[in-house]
Amino acid sequence: MLLRTTTFECTALVHAPADKVFATVAEPLNMVGLQPFLIRCDILKKEVSADLRTRSYDVYFIERFHLLGPIRYDNKIRVHIDIQSEPRQVHFHVKSFPRIRLRSSYVFEEQAGATLVRETVTVESPSLLAGFVVKTARAAQERLLENLRRKLDGSR
Repeated sequence: MLLRTTTFECTALVHAPADKVFATVAEPLNMVGLQPFLIRCDILKKEVSADLRTRSYDVYFIERFHLLGPIRYDNKIRVHIDIQSEPRQVHFHVKSFPRIRLRSSYVFEEQAGATLVRETVTVESPSLLAGFVVKTARAAQERLLENLRRKLDGSR
């Protein structure tokens, strides 16, 4: 099966402190409500370094797609999340059927009372599905950042 790899970037300026924005993205349970397709998060494993500067999670997310009218498809995806507090970074490693891999890295830059969130996404999928998968992933990530901005703008 031929695979295609595509990388894209999304950014958002959130009017909230970087620590608060980082903490929101770094909590897996917060992804339900931020990411538009996610309906559930099951944390399988959590590890924290001795110095508390890094932690990781293994989780299952359930994402729901509405296909034709009332027909829906719930997709269970396995995700490994790596979180660094210095510098503030969050990395998601997603595995989904059929042979879809998504790597998403968030960086949080303080900017005069706000936070620039920069997300780099790399999607690997079967060539026949690549157009749909990348279009859907890009729309979902842009909506996630918009939901993050809406949730935190103006919070201190």
